Amino acid sequence: MPLSNVRGYAELDGGLDFVATATAQIPPATPGAASTEITDTFILKTDGQRIDILLDSLNFNPPANTTDLTAFDGGIYFASFTTAFGSEPARYTPENGFEILADIDPTGSSFPDDFTVHDGSLYFIADRGPKETQNFDYRLWRYDGRNLTQADDGQPLANLALGAVSVGSALYYASSPESVGEVRLG
Repeated sequence: MPLSNVRGYAELDGGLDFVATATAQIPPATPGAASTEITDTFILKTDGQRIDILLDSLNFNPPANTTDLTAFDGGIYFASFTTAFGSEPARYTPENGFEILADIDPTGSSFPDDFTVHDGSLYFIADRGPKETQNFDYRLWRYDGRNLTQADDGQPLANLALGAVSVGSALYYASSPESVGEVRLG
């Protein structure tokens, strides 16, 4: 399977999951029919010997800039675009397949990014909406495996975070090339 635009790596269940553009043979829906060759964006898994398709664009539609895949709580988490919800946090688990984690901004897209595991929870930045003005209202969100809550102090972040890292009891993020913020958690 030829791959291009490979990005967004996460280790889950002994394999490497990643996003890539690939050409793949899709098995026929009816026995005896011909398979179909498509070139599309997929979430793929490899064990080093073979590459399997976890999700194709019929079940997963990544925003063009999807680079985050983060393993947490038995699944992989990422931003996905659907016509029903816009760009929202999503997950894939072997048991449940693809699902939208939450519709953070019911009036549009929350543009989630910078998924980071810290102290047993998944954190990410997302715009909580609604879009009463052209300004965004990016906040830090926490998902503990069951509940999604806003994790910051109620103050919007300066901009969409450009990266996040967990160090000790703090989660650090860069909100612009010139600015680094710190969120003390616990």
